[in-house]
Amino acid sequence: MMRLKVILLGAALVGMTIVAPLNSVQAEVCPKGNVVPPAKPTRIIRNQRFAYRFSIPENYRTMAIRENGILVFDPSSFERAQCLLRNRAPTEYPASISVYAEPVNPGNRSLSTLVKQKPTAKIVETTTAANQPAVVYTTEVMGYLKNVSFLTPDRRYMITISVPYQYSGGKWMPSRIFEEVFKTVLSTFTFVRG
Repeated sequence: MMRLKVILLGAALVGMTIVAPLNSVQAEVCPKGNVVPPAKPTRIIRNQRFAYRFSIPENYRTMAIRENGILVFDPSSFERAQCLLRNRAPTEYPASISVYAEPVNPGNRSLSTLVKQKPTAKIVETTTAANQPAVVYTTEVMGYLKNVSFLTPDRRYMITISVPYQYSGGKWMPSRIFEEVFKTVLSTFTFVRG
């Protein structure tokens, strides 16, 4: 040990640089690709915990987020999201359709009242989704989203399906591709009876 200290001290005195080999791994570059249009054939995505299912284009992929969410990606964006996960990159996922379930205790509160509790929520209209009363609204938190929320049949959870908008021509607009996939998810969303 004493001999190593002498060698290092001697090297420092004569201005020698000692280089130790580094075992660092270069982070993978996650390329951004163009959004891939949806295929016409669809496949079914199931969620056992919340007892629902919906369809997505056959060429699209899903990724579970925590225990309560599913993101729907085109193939190019899915590969980018997987790359970001592998590299633990501190950034947002690529644009996707999202399906989230959040616990609620509605009591006598209406669905509109529950939605209005969300920051920046602006209700556009009421409708029906999955044979449930639903509220269509926009939010502007980390981007502009169009959302449709409705309660599960047991009223314990609120399901929200969201689509990102893009800024174009001085206003927020839906992407034709994302809007098409959003409509597919929403129109095929059903609760599965036990």
